[in-house]
Amino acid sequence: MYADKSLNSYYQQNQKTNLVSIQYKNFNMGAMQGSADWAAQLSFDPCKPKDVLMLTGTDEIKRSWNGYHIESKINLQQGNEVFQKILKQPLTAQTKIDWLGVVHSSLTTPVFEKNDADIQTRIDSMIFKMDAKSKDNQLEILNAKLQIPNMTVSDKLGHVQMREVEFETTQGLNSSFDAGKT
Repeated sequence: MYADKSLNSYYQQNQKTNLVSIQYKNFNMGAMQGSADWAAQLSFDPCKPKDVLMLTGTDEIKRSWNGYHIESKINLQQGNEVFQKILKQPLTAQTKIDWLGVVHSSLTTPVFEKNDADIQTRIDSMIFKMDAKSKDNQLEILNAKLQIPNMTVSDKLGHVQMREVEFETTQGLNSSFDAGKT
């Protein structure tokens, strides 16, 4: 099966690009379940190479009749003040990989609240979803979607609220645009 070979090779390699580095260890897959530990380093600004986000996690992998289900526990090891506030508690990502290698992932953030003397901010749990497939031994991202159910900013002059905000794209996710779709 394609997904079996792909899963084994995925967890056996370390991945590195200019902006992302992922290292896997302790991959152990039995007949129906397994796990793997990983560490990731993300650089968002090439002009600030020391401003990185470092994450560690464990993937709990379960095999079923329709593919794999992977639950990833994600912990912040290092990051700037914004990430430290958003990632106070571990995150959980859900990933499903079907037998053809199509990946469906989702990540839900905790509620973000900031109360300063002059301004109060609240962003309800955001949901990030991504669909991808394997192409030429690379993961090609097909779709990305960010859902923000409610965001509120208040100060002594007023109150701003946005509800049901969604950003979705199929373009520019793989460092190139599809011909004829820009």
